[in-house]
Amino acid sequence: MPDSISNLILKHFKTHPKQDLRHGPVVDWVEGKYLKLYQKKPRDTWRAIRMLHQQGVLIKVSKGVYRYDPNVVTEPELFDFSAEVKEQIFKRDEYRCVVCGRGRKDGTEICADHRTPKDKAGSNSLENGQTLCTQHNLIKKNYSQTEAGRNTSSNSTSKPWSKTTSRWLGSARMSSMFTTDTKLTAIF
Repeated sequence: MPDSISNLILKHFKTHPKQDLRHGPVVDWVEGKYLKLYQKKPRDTWRAIRMLHQQGVLIKVSKGVYRYDPNVVTEPELFDFSAEVKEQIFKRDEYRCVVCGRGRKDGTEICADHRTPKDKAGSNSLENGQTLCTQHNLIKKNYSQTEAGRNTSSNSTSKPWSKTTSRWLGSARMSSMFTTDTKLTAIF
């Protein structure tokens, strides 16, 4: 079986059980092994570490520090929004992304997203939900709004978009800017 990024991470943690390991050296070790195996650099090693934590395999000791304890591997119980709550979120947010304003009427696929992620004790309540287009949902992933570049003072009930901003966001100039690492949500 070929070694995936997650398998290499686990292999490293299993050789250092019950030890607090900093994120950086683990990433360096995994990237070195992966490069030797496949002659290319792996993608998103740090995200794979976070995913192993979310799956209950690694324990997050503090920011950027994880531990593997074979006696404490858990199966976290994570549930999605019920169909009723999801519909209430979409309705409250007018079936539009709270970041860019695009929505179903524009032919954009939308998602009900947890403001506080489920694995960080976020609930499946209406108050913890927000509507995001798939593009912004992929950007946010499991980050907090601050980590994803959102202004935490905004909320779904006050729309950060308008017809003017929607037109501007849809422009070719804006689309090309959005594909870079620039955090555009700061303008809202």
